[in-house]
Amino acid sequence: MLAQGETKQRVRLLEREGGGLEMDLRVVPEESYGAAMQYFTGSKEHNIVVRRRAQERGLKVNEYGVFDENDKPVAGRTEEDVYDSVGLPWIPPELREDRGEFEMAESGQLPELVTLADIRGDLHMHTTATDGTASIEEMIPRPRRKAEVHAITDHSKRVTMAGGLDAKRLRATGSRSTRSGAACRGSRCVRDRVRHPGGATLDLPDDVLAEADWVIAVLHYGSSNLGTDRRR
Repeated sequence: MLAQGETKQRVRLLEREGGGLEMDLRVVPEESYGAAMQYFTGSKEHNIVVRRRAQERGLKVNEYGVFDENDKPVAGRTEEDVYDSVGLPWIPPELREDRGEFEMAESGQLPELVTLADIRGDLHMHTTATDGTASIEEMIPRPRRKAEVHAITDHSKRVTMAGGLDAKRLRATGSRSTRSGAACRGSRCVRDRVRHPGGATLDLPDDVLAEADWVIAVLHYGSSNLGTDRRR
């Protein structure tokens, strides 16, 4: 716990090298839950528009609810109630940026967002072989019930600050991912490698790259000197 008050706490969820994920915890009355969720998941710009729409209707809105001119609560228990009070359908948190979501909401054209149910795999994962925080053996079984494919894409040798893999270490991790992949039931464990080109050449020889199922080429060093060539 980093800080604590009557209605707010700041905690670190996960201790890892370089620090952990920090989170603010807030306590609000049940009748204010929706208003608090809306307020703290909306950007400043989004919330300004919500407040303006409330004022146009003789209302005021904050993290505790929506109130009339006599300070009588009229909404706040759910996010849907908050948006309904200002003449809008519920707007997903991911869209709360005042970048056209109000116009789309009013016209009934809010986009359908990608959800976890739509994700079929992850094709870019790092392990403790380089700068990741979990081993191959830990990572591969975890997503198998949710993914059809997952790719280990650790750094190659030139990325020294991240412990990039040379050909020998790459082949060793490839063997580990193959063994771990045998435990993936109903999904495909792809042995993938990240390749970082330096200048006009790739970081590892072609015969090593040919052993990979998946190669990601990334401009890292010297890219500022490539000019228009980097876009070809």
